[in-house]
Amino acid sequence: MTSEPGDSISVPQPEFSEEYLKGISLFNRRDFYQAHEEWEEQWKRHSESGNDFYKGIIQIAVAFLHWERANPKGAIKMWKSGSAYLVKFKSPHMGIDLDSWLGKVDSLFSPWAEHWT
Repeated sequence: MTSEPGDSISVPQPEFSEEYLKGISLFNRRDFYQAHEEWEEQWKRHSESGNDFYKGIIQIAVAFLHWERANPKGAIKMWKSGSAYLVKFKSPHMGIDLDSWLGKVDSLFSPWAEHWT
């Protein structure tokens, strides 16, 4: 994986919660564990309708974390699961151009998926 995953999320407008934006900042700095932790707090506070979005971005962050920890099978599993949650949303959602971001994420993981699944 040669691309920089932190380049994938553009920072949304300030109408979103500080915690949500902090998670994006952490993700962009490649601090995937802390991004996951920040978003998990948001996920716990949202209604069922918002849960799938947070589940998706959390699982994508965890996919990158697994990759960094040399666990490609776990990374592929979390990438597929997170993507499945996020494709349900019209782009942009919560300030993220999901079509573009998921396209970039998919381009990083999909070449490896056939080797590790």
